[in-house]
Amino acid sequence: MEECPFCGIANKKIPSLVVYEDDNFMAILDIRPANKGHTILFPKKHKTSIFDLNNSETNKIFYIAKQLIKNVKATTNCDGVNLVYSIGEAAGQRVPHMIIHIIPRNKGDKVAITWEPQKISEEEFKKIAEELLKANKNISEKVIEEKKEKIITEEELKKIKPAEIIEIEPREPKYW
Repeated sequence: MEECPFCGIANKKIPSLVVYEDDNFMAILDIRPANKGHTILFPKKHKTSIFDLNNSETNKIFYIAKQLIKNVKATTNCDGVNLVYSIGEAAGQRVPHMIIHIIPRNKGDKVAITWEPQKISEEEFKKIAEELLKANKNISEKVIEEKKEKIITEEELKKIKPAEIIEIEPREPKYW
């Protein structure tokens, strides 16, 4: 079986432009960018989706994403940013490894994240809202009950490596 391309990048077997790395997560520039600065953030260990992350890892990946967004905005001077995450092939996940796209956006760019609005009856809307409200009832209680953890420890902070460039060529996509 062929190694997952993102695991190959994490293991330095596949060339990439690394813009962030710590012991657990890595961010690289997308070799098929929607716009300049398009960054991909992912866990270094193979994780198919967010459901494979524990709560601490989930907190940390979104904390890192938040910081990367700030830096991408400052570096590219873009007008906005899309944070795109897909679960499953039907949603556009091309490789079974969790990745978060950070896409700089500018007014008038050619990036399109669109859908055809669906016609849903008032009755269906209400039924879905009731079911979701019931399913989501305990979310706040669970969040309050969870042990509060630091997003990133001092020790982890010391281990963060500066951005590095690892062999720029070849630039053809290796992960889809």
